[in-house]
Amino acid sequence: MLSFVPDVWLVEGRGMKSVICVIMAVFLALPVWAEPVVPGLFRVSGVASNDVLNIREEPTVRSPILSAYPFDARGIEVVGYNETGRWAKVGLGERNGWVAAKFLTADTSAAPLGCFGAEPFWNLTIDAPDARYEGVDTPRITMNVVRAQSRLPDVSGVAAFDLDGIDYAMSAIIRPRQCSDGMSDRMYGWGIDLMIHRAATPTDGPTHLAGCCTLQGR
Repeated sequence: MLSFVPDVWLVEGRGMKSVICVIMAVFLALPVWAEPVVPGLFRVSGVASNDVLNIREEPTVRSPILSAYPFDARGIEVVGYNETGRWAKVGLGERNGWVAAKFLTADTSAAPLGCFGAEPFWNLTIDAPDARYEGVDTPRITMNVVRAQSRLPDVSGVAAFDLDGIDYAMSAIIRPRQCSDGMSDRMYGWGIDLMIHRAATPTDGPTHLAGCCTLQGR
């Protein structure tokens, strides 16, 4: 089962039916806290060209080194900080690691958003202006991003994703929160609620899927 550690709801989906409108109303009523902009993309800064930025098992210099970033690495997704704010939590394969936050600077480059879930298994990639979805009972389909109020990883305001295809329409509700895929030890920085509308069965209402997302793709 996918599990979430509650944090801040920042993203809403477009209402295509009354159930979506209710969800939007609830989300808009929730407060937004002034916290560090995470999850988000960062780049290595302040590391000499003949050196690397170590990724450690725990947020301490005495912790074992798991891997390392080159001095000019970009597109590093930070999903949280330790209590002091001196160590940044990053994704590393099927687990997480920690790097010294003072050597990271915000990376403003755009990145595809890769979302996924289990029970049933599905994948969604949002790379505006296109989006691709694939599920257990759905072959890979390509859709258009018809609305994106602000791009991720910009979490300073509300961002919404509406996706339209020939036989499908989807609305994504994405929020920053610690999210587990239930199959590994890695924690992701985004959670998603995906509402899927099928043209062939309009009276059945939308299908709801929940999962995690990452800015590093899948």
